[in-house]
Amino acid sequence: MAAGLCLSALAATAVGVLAPRAAALEIAPGLTCEKDLNCRNDTEDTYRVTSRAECTDGAIGYTIDSWIGPHSAGRVNAECPGISRPGTMRPQTTIGANGQPHMTMRWNDFGDWEQTYVVGIEYLGAEVDNNPRQPDSGSTG
Repeated sequence: MAAGLCLSALAATAVGVLAPRAAALEIAPGLTCEKDLNCRNDTEDTYRVTSRAECTDGAIGYTIDSWIGPHSAGRVNAECPGISRPGTMRPQTTIGANGQPHMTMRWNDFGDWEQTYVVGIEYLGAEVDNNPRQPDSGSTG
């Protein structure tokens, strides 16, 4: 009986070790990307991958282009915006110059700004781009 339990445990361990990685999505022929933001390009071309981050708090991530060179692996860029939490107001009653009460709303607090974070990625597509744009040099001449 003990031998049977050991064999069962060994078999369960082997299944865990041999389990395949999460399936990659084929974004274009020869270009696969995974939910962990990593892509692999097995072609002769450079691909421009367009993606949008899925962010915490339901924020909508930025749509960003990333370039993956020929026969290489790379990570796509993903960014999330900050969000503003609204403040609260409370009524305030004052006595006007004519002696009558006048009610206004006054800010109790002005709210908060919070950064959101990437929790996933949505791949919107990819195109061959063998002449990727050059980053701005910062000079005007």
